[in-house]
Amino acid sequence: MNGIFVVGIWGIYPWGVRMNMGQGDYRDLWLVTAVFCAVTAVFIRMGTCAVVLRSESLLVINPIGSKEVRYDGIRKMVAGPGVALKIVTVRDESLVPVAFGGSLVDYRFATSELAATAIRERLPPKPKSVVDAKPVERTLVRPCRSADVILAIGVVAALVGGVMGAIG
Repeated sequence: MNGIFVVGIWGIYPWGVRMNMGQGDYRDLWLVTAVFCAVTAVFIRMGTCAVVLRSESLLVINPIGSKEVRYDGIRKMVAGPGVALKIVTVRDESLVPVAFGGSLVDYRFATSELAATAIRERLPPKPKSVVDAKPVERTLVRPCRSADVILAIGVVAALVGGVMGAIG
């Protein structure tokens, strides 16, 4: 669904370019380009969110960062309509995947419950104790090359628009 939005927003972009070019308003064109790039980067990051089931651990990829926890460090899972998916570790750390963040698809097809079932199948019969369990590994800012490149283009467009505004 994020892809549809990105295609839609860039589908109206040529119309805005023609309108601004006809008026000679190049500064606004650069600034609108920057805003379109920023919005696109956000939606690409949202669209690349996931929960990855690895052999020994669970990786939660959210828009900005990611978190990884071993299966033997998971204490409980909560899933259901309106709750989405929440994973609680033995150290009482919560992992909330944005991928199941109350979307209409999740509400209709119960994808968070399906994910919780798949994760529960990988859990050991008894989790490790707090002392033995490894803490959640966090990546503060995860790489997302396509979003990062588009965001960099947006920053350049904003700088060009700002310079054109200062000159004009």
